[in-house]
Amino acid sequence: MAAAPAWRIALPLVWLAGCSDGAMQAPPQGAEAAPAAAGAVLPAFAEPAPVGYSGGALRDPFQPAPSLRDGVAQATQRPPAAQRRKHPLEAFPIEQLHMAGTLHRRGASVALVRDGNGLVHQVSTGDYLGKNSGRVRAIDEAGVELVEHLSDGAGGQVERPRRLAIAAAPLQVPE
Repeated sequence: MAAAPAWRIALPLVWLAGCSDGAMQAPPQGAEAAPAAAGAVLPAFAEPAPVGYSGGALRDPFQPAPSLRDGVAQATQRPPAAQRRKHPLEAFPIEQLHMAGTLHRRGASVALVRDGNGLVHQVSTGDYLGKNSGRVRAIDEAGVELVEHLSDGAGGQVERPRRLAIAAAPLQVPE
């Protein structure tokens, strides 16, 4: 094999030599490192105050929901009976219902519940209230105990206990 022509070796060397004009040899003005002052101390930074995290006891949003069998709610597989006749108070969210008082008839307590339109309805144990099929479990002078049926997101139902307390101040009747 023949030796490479001399111009193939010389040409890159000339290009490299042409790029160096001497100005690149010294660092730019002001870029040289400043000598450290004798006894110079860096400023002290204040230690930030620790911040408490209060979400440690909450459920991890990236994990599936627990079965909710901790006494607060219970999962069931069957929804409440859909063939029954609906109570008029099932048309209102539970937040729009207010207990107005109680009556005692034949040894049983009957709650007087005011709906979102201001009408008063009689409610007995076993009746349904609210949009989430809340069934009345107990009635006393202080309130109504009921259990709502909510979807658990997995095709089943979750029971959530609620209490409809008697109104602290007298409610005004709309005219």
